[in-house]
Amino acid sequence: MTDTIKRQAAKNKLRHFLATVEDYKRLQAAFPLSSSVNWLGYGQDDETRWTVVLHGAILRKYFAPRDKLKLSSVLIALRTAADGGEARDSDWLNAISNVEKMSDWGLHHVAGVPEGYTDENMLDDFFYGRYLHGDYGRWLISERAQFDGSDAAIHMTLTERANRVLSVATYIQGAIEGGHLTL
Repeated sequence: MTDTIKRQAAKNKLRHFLATVEDYKRLQAAFPLSSSVNWLGYGQDDETRWTVVLHGAILRKYFAPRDKLKLSSVLIALRTAADGGEARDSDWLNAISNVEKMSDWGLHHVAGVPEGYTDENMLDDFFYGRYLHGDYGRWLISERAQFDGSDAAIHMTLTERANRVLSVATYIQGAIEGGHLTL
């Protein structure tokens, strides 16, 4: 593939990414993800629970291992498409490897899960076991986790995911406005 074709494909990916972020911003305006966390869980507050689930489903594409809009692949596309710039190779590699690493708030305490189980793992278990897919093993873990800080952990993880996605979009917009990228 020639450099021109690679750059055009990268620019297409960036346009696609920015369009989906605009969609996410519209979702956020219509169904805001609360900025506060109920540490005791949502209980019967279905509106809050399902708003969180909706955000998780929409944000998943930016973190799913094989998704075309995974944040690390978006940064690779940005590097390919950028018209110059002064970032060193090591800076790009660091940004690409760290953009998807999430904080572990340690808000869950789930019995019977492997050592090193993180809030991100729990989020995946809820989405792959309960909400988006029907993985039985993950559903069992989500059943045990329901009263062990899962609501707070999922909310905090999704808030961090949203912030990462919006930060990458802001960075790309800055590259466009700074004249380092034309789409």
